[in-house]
Amino acid sequence: MKFKDKWEITGALTSQIDELLYKRRIKNKVCRFSELQKRMPNCSRRMLSLQLSELEKDNIVEKKLYPVIPPKTEYKLTRFG
Repeated sequence: MKFKDKWEITGALTSQIDELLYKRRIKNKVCRFSELQKRMPNCSRRMLSLQLSELEKDNIVEKKLYPVIPPKTEYKLTRFG
């Protein structure tokens, strides 16, 4: 698929992330960053991280960071999301 500009790419990736989070919520209610990354091979780690940060800022997802090595991060939808 060819995109016209970066905004079109961002919109497409956001849609993919939203869809994945909704699907994962139905099954487990929690989704790890690495799971999302595996399910989105065309999305870079940075882009995924930025989009999840935006969703967190918009109160759509909740991020839980565990203080372990390697870092463990889980995402789940908020009630609003």
